[in-house]
Amino acid sequence: GELVAFFSYMGIIVWPMMAIGMVTNVYQRGNASYKRILELLEEKPDIYDTSRAKYHPLKGGIKLENINFSYDKQAILDNINIDIKEGQYIGICGRIGSGKSIIARLILRIIEPQEGRIFYDSIDYKKIKIAAVRDSIGYIPQDSFLFSDTIEDNVRFGKPDATLEEIIEACRVAAIHKNIMELKDKYKTVVGEKGVTLSGGQKQRLCIARAIIRRPQILILDDALSSVDTNTEKEIIQNLGSYSKGITTIVISHRISSFIKADNIFVLDKRRIESSGTHRELIKKSEIYKSIYKIQKLEE
Repeated sequence: GELVAFFSYMGIIVWPMMAIGMVTNVYQRGNASYKRILELLEEKPDIYDTSRAKYHPLKGGIKLENINFSYDKQAILDNINIDIKEGQYIGICGRIGSGKSIIARLILRIIEPQEGRIFYDSIDYKKIKIAAVRDSIGYIPQDSFLFSDTIEDNVRFGKPDATLEEIIEACRVAAIHKNIMELKDKYKTVVGEKGVTLSGGQKQRLCIARAIIRRPQILILDDALSSVDTNTEKEIIQNLGSYSKGITTIVISHRISSFIKADNIFVLDKRRIESSGTHRELIKKSEIYKSIYKIQKLEE
């Protein structure tokens, strides 16, 4: 009888003790997560608005004047001057590591130059709120990020009130609509965390659709066509030309085929603007541009 009583009491005690252990474990993990979130919330931004900054929605004009930028005392950009008119189609090219993406980050106000000034529609960047700049720009980086959600909702993230018709139109422009229609659940297909069920090119095209659906005043493609084939690239560029008429479009790439029809192309080399002009002009006057073009033509 005493043995039975002992085991009965043990049974009564063990489960609460196990529950306490589980709760303690959950608490410790939750507390660690809370501390990480708190550190993030308390982090002070490197870029902030000045007291004179106002909310000015951008129209599309951008000017980088005598820009110098360095990182860890290493010069990245040296005396960069770029003038982009509202509605222009601009190409920025150069070899890998030439500082092309740094220019995009400067325009987005993610980083600031150590020297020089940036103007948006002839207004000094210090006089415009950072939110106004970023609200006016659609940015597509090389590393595409998708949520573990449907294709429809991933594109709608760019414009929460978008209709299905608007989503389909944006996907047509990004040359991904046909691929979506081949899937079993079409636009209701769940793509998985970071879009694991899609190819690199498909992910990039979905991100393009997400950026253009809200029709920003400025569109920046930062090596965003690197994972698509040349025929698809040409289709997207052609579609963007008609869809984004009046929108300032900046294509940053090492692939010259991305901006053969650009209004102006800036060639970066050794931290500086080596040359600028149209495709035809650069073929004649820029040795770097011409050599890159010849190599890429041979690869095709």
